[in-house]
Amino acid sequence: MKCNLLNVPEQQLKEFTPESETIRSTTTGIQKLIPADILIGCTGLIWGKRTPYKPVGTMFPSWNTRPAQVLDERIVLQGHPQEIVSQTITFLATHLHEYLKSLITK
Repeated sequence: MKCNLLNVPEQQLKEFTPESETIRSTTTGIQKLIPADILIGCTGLIWGKRTPYKPVGTMFPSWNTRPAQVLDERIVLQGHPQEIVSQTITFLATHLHEYLKSLITK
């Protein structure tokens, strides 16, 4: 789906794995499908196979805004899967809130 629908390069998936740095390509692909001003995506590892670079709790939040502001992060969170998801949502909501506040003050 990421390759066919969102145009994520297959080589990128092989190099980084699906739950990784491919998120920028994913949100860029979504931006071509959905006419929205802000697109937020996130992938990561809340359980399962881990590596020294990517322990459980490693998340890759990303967003694109029109015209072209991009946020790409790699964050490592602690806790049970539900806690990691909750912390990720809080992280994204905080950044979104700050971005929206910056639009008001312009």
